[in-house]
Amino acid sequence: DVTGPLPHHKLRNLALAVKVIRHFYPGYKFKAGEMAADLPARFWQVTPNIIADVSHNPDKIRRLADQLRFSFPSQRFRFIIGLSRSREARRVFAPLLELAEHIVITGASYAGQDPHEIAGQLRRDFDAIEVIEDPKTAFEKEKNTLLPGQILVLTGSAYMIDQALNPNPYIKLMNATFG
Repeated sequence: DVTGPLPHHKLRNLALAVKVIRHFYPGYKFKAGEMAADLPARFWQVTPNIIADVSHNPDKIRRLADQLRFSFPSQRFRFIIGLSRSREARRVFAPLLELAEHIVITGASYAGQDPHEIAGQLRRDFDAIEVIEDPKTAFEKEKNTLLPGQILVLTGSAYMIDQALNPNPYIKLMNATFG
């Protein structure tokens, strides 16, 4: 359950935040419920069976994999992933491969890597991969084919997630600047 007890990395992040606040404001008194454990676009439950997370590097993807294991023990996931910049796809997405039942690789609008190249890299370790170049098309197809009990996770690029989920291509919801 996404709202259940916090996994280790979220507890660590909250503890660090409290330590920083106490350093700069030693007399500050915390009130119950004042600190949020969730960050915008991190493990965002779009619908009960669709999660979006802007993880885009090996450390963040590892944390996402930890959260998925914690929140949904023994579950396999369908993923839509896109990647930007010059990150190595196998290194970035390795933690997700053992959790995946199917992966759709798509583009990312700004500095996006070629989805076919990403697929070629990941197919060395995982073969249930499909390429759908347009993020919106990939999302609509996956959303409409989800079976009961399946969970879809979008990750790897904030630009890709914005393209997939944003109903208005002229207003960028998750990216303050576009490119």
